[in-house]
Amino acid sequence: MIHRIAGIESDRMNRCHFAAFALVLALAVCADRDEDLAPVIPPLPAETVQRAEAGDAAAQFKLAEHYLATEPDDPARVLGWLRESARRGYPLAQTSLGVLYLNGDGVPLDQVEAYAWFTLAADQGEPGALEAEAALSIELSEEELTRAKELATRYGVVSPNRRNFRTVSRCY
Repeated sequence: MIHRIAGIESDRMNRCHFAAFALVLALAVCADRDEDLAPVIPPLPAETVQRAEAGDAAAQFKLAEHYLATEPDDPARVLGWLRESARRGYPLAQTSLGVLYLNGDGVPLDQVEAYAWFTLAADQGEPGALEAEAALSIELSEEELTRAKELATRYGVVSPNRRNFRTVSRCY
C-alpha cells in the first residue's frame, strides 16, 4: 500500500514537473516573440480620408494621429494635417500643436506660439489647454503674452470676454 501511494505521488510529481517545464518553455518562446510584435493599427476608412480632404477638422485630426502612428518618419505629413485641423478650430489639434511648440517636437521651440494655440483651445473649454495655458502664462512676459494673443487672434476667433489667465490667477 505504501509502495502504491509512493508511486502515485511520484506520478503526480512527474506531471507537475512536466507542467512546470512546459510553462517555462512557453514563457521563453513568448518572451522571444515580444520583440517581433508590433501594434496592429487598422487602416483608416476611406470616408475619414475623404472627410479630411473636404475640410472636416475632426477627420483631419484623426488622419494626423493615424500618420503619427503609422509613419512616424514623416513629420511633415503629420504636422500638415494637424495644422489644418487646428486652423479649422478643432481644440484637440490646437492643444496638440501647442504641446509640440512648447516642447520643440518636430517644430521650433516657441512658447509664444504654444500659448497662442493653447489660448484658442482653452477658449473652447479644452481641459488640457486650460491647464497648459495657466502654467505657461506664469512663465511668459507681458510682451510675450500680448504677442501670443495677437497670434491667436490671427489664427482664429478668441472670445473678447476671456480674461488673461495671469490676471485671474492673481485675483485669488
